[in-house]
Formats: sequence, structure tokens, C-alpha cells
Amino acid sequence: MRNDVLLSAAQPEITQMVGVEPIAIKYFPFLVGRETSKLSDAMSPSVKLAVPDTAPFQMSRRHFTIEQEGDSIIVRDYGSHNGTIVNGFMLGAGSRAFRAVLSPGENNIIAGTLISKFQFTCLV
Repeated sequence: MRNDVLLSAAQPEITQMVGVEPIAIKYFPFLVGRETSKLSDAMSPSVKLAVPDTAPFQMSRRHFTIEQEGDSIIVRDYGSHNGTIVNGFMLGAGSRAFRAVLSPGENNIIAGTLISKFQFTCLV
């Protein structure tokens, strides 16, 4: 198991929601999604980081995961409507790709379109 994956907010507005300190990801998969109070979501895979969003939504209830795949750390779009952008590469939302391998060092993740406020930095 890897202990060297850190996720942090890349925008001040998101920092207010998730905190200033990076989140140390120690268990995989790490699911990121929109905060919801629907009872039906209680039976779905557990969201580890839930952030509030309002319509028109950029963030899906289950948007993307950070996973360990062999010796690599990957981001997988979880079938979100707007997709996930990883280091400038689109996943999901009409793209044929749904996963991207993260590079050692700093990686940029945007949940949604380029105008989304849900921008993160993932340090591997």
C-alpha cells in the first residue's frame, strides 16, 4: 500500500470546503463526489470526499476515483456527466478514455469542465 498520495484544493473556494491541509490518501479507491442527502445514495459506494455543489452541477454524486493499479496511481472518471480533466486530458463525457495514470509529482484534476471550480492537485 502506498502512503504518498496527497489531494488538495487548487482553488480558494474549494479550500474553504475541504480545508487547507492536503488529504493523505491511504486507502484505495478514494471516491470524490458531490455532497448529497438522498437516502438512495446511502447504498452506493462510499464517497470519501463529498463537496457541496449547486445547479447547474459540475460535480456528480460519484465523480472520480483515485486508485492504485499495480505500481501506478490512476484517476478514473466514475461515469460523470461533465467528465474529469487530468493534466489537461479529458476523461469521460464523450471521451473514449475513462482513466489516466498520474505522474510522479504534482498532477491537476478538474471535476467537470474547464470552468469548474472543483480543481484539485494530487501529489504522487
